Amino acid sequence: MSKKNLKNCVPDLDWEVDEIVNKDGSIGNKYYYKGSAAIKIPLQGIFATRMAGYTLINHDLRMILNWLQIVIDEHKKIGLDKTKQSIVHITPENLRDKFDIIKAFMVASISFYGKLFTKAEGRKIKLEKNIFEQNQELLKMHNEIMMYRHNFSAHSGKEKVEYVEVSLMLDSKRERNTRPFLVRTMDQPNAFKNKFLDDYVKVCNYLLEKVNDKINLLNKKYYMNLTPEKVEMMYNISKM
Repeated sequence: MSKKNLKNCVPDLDWEVDEIVNKDGSIGNKYYYKGSAAIKIPLQGIFATRMAGYTLINHDLRMILNWLQIVIDEHKKIGLDKTKQSIVHITPENLRDKFDIIKAFMVASISFYGKLFTKAEGRKIKLEKNIFEQNQELLKMHNEIMMYRHNFSAHSGKEKVEYVEVSLMLDSKRERNTRPFLVRTMDQPNAFKNKFLDDYVKVCNYLLEKVNDKINLLNKKYYMNLTPEKVEMMYNISKM
């Protein structure tokens, strides 16, 4: 693959990265400075953990925004972008495939969104609710998204977002001695109101900006503390 300039990542424009496919099929990167292969020193500790955690959160937010755009596009294809109705529960048979696509991407996006704010043993970093302390409207929307996470996409909670009604149907004419008919009626949201989607996008863009600020601040602090002595120490480590 062609090399990419790293002007947005490091202060020197002569750094480049080449994306490669490893023998095991995994994707990796090779870095170069003025055409020469760079020496890689993996970092550990609090800084590396925080930088890695926020990088994963950044990636999740961008994935959520991509999935929401697919949902918005599907809404437009079936005309839901022109309606003010709330959650659509009735699915016409000729649109079932479309609604399945919408539901799949909404469940994925809400699950990923919830992961940003829940205990993270792997990435060690999670977002806190107080990130919305200066924007109560976005906090309200955050709470609504998390309600769907707790009661629909991740769990089936006390809020009746989804339910199944089990009923026994009886023939209204008792004298016919008809065998009763056992039925199950399931109700799940198949689509979401347009304002919900618009506000969901606003929340994610807000969070993405906040996370990028944290990444940029970590990046800045690291370079401020990267003395010539530390660089020399890294070169010595690379020879071990």
